[in-house]
Amino acid sequence: MNKLIKHSLNAVILLFLFTTLGCSSKTSEGVTTQGKTLLVNNSLCSFSFEIPPGFKIGDIFLENNIREQYFSVDLNLPEVRNKLLKEFVNYYSPGNISITVNDALNSDANIQSTISLFLEQAGKWDNFALLDDSEKVIDGIICRQLTYNDHMGSSPETSWNRKLFFIYDGYIWTLGINCDTGLKDSLSLQFESVVNSFQILK
Repeated sequence: MNKLIKHSLNAVILLFLFTTLGCSSKTSEGVTTQGKTLLVNNSLCSFSFEIPPGFKIGDIFLENNIREQYFSVDLNLPEVRNKLLKEFVNYYSPGNISITVNDALNSDANIQSTISLFLEQAGKWDNFALLDDSEKVIDGIICRQLTYNDHMGSSPETSWNRKLFFIYDGYIWTLGINCDTGLKDSLSLQFESVVNSFQILK
């Protein structure tokens, strides 16, 4: 076969595989991506939202049995080096978006008790400061929204956080973002796109 024709044929095959297989990527626990959209469909929950630019899927966890019903998925920015540490090399993600779903019925939990417990625990964190406590609507559901600063993990900076809580179908849902304070302005806009595109599918 002529080399030019052979190379052209290979290029067509690769393009076909990329466009047909690359448009949808499966990870685990019912989490898939279709273009810029993250889709979750498992035995516990089903939802979708638009993945902000630069974020990649991180940890995924699902536990659905008699004792515990819990799901979480993280999206992270690429890791960067912590320049404040001179003795050893340390990397961390300067931005993280997380979604968790856990059983509210077995624990007799509600939003108010969830918020109270969260604030009680958060009050023990380094540099925790509650900036705002308000309401927000996600997919037609009224949520409780907390905005706060803290200093956790390996980040050299104080972290800016925004966390939304709501109950749907007997489960407590939490949608949140944390990032270095220097990225707050840009990432808060990206997180808003997650909130605005968030849809519960069942």
